[in-house]
Amino acid sequence: MTIVVDSSATLAWVYADELTPPIQQVLDYVVADHAYVPALWRLEVANSLQMAVRRGRI
Repeated sequence: MTIVVDSSATLAWVYADELTPPIQQVLDYVVADHAYVPALWRLEVANSLQMAVRRGRI
């Protein structure tokens, strides 16, 4: 099976309050196998993490 992971799923792994059983299943699959990400994934994740730092979330 091929999985494409977007930034919102990726960030749910970072934020403990957003980790749900389905998101955990995706993470388990990615760790065991692999996944693909969209071309803008790095920029979206970096921007979201930067905003989380500014807001004191992380």
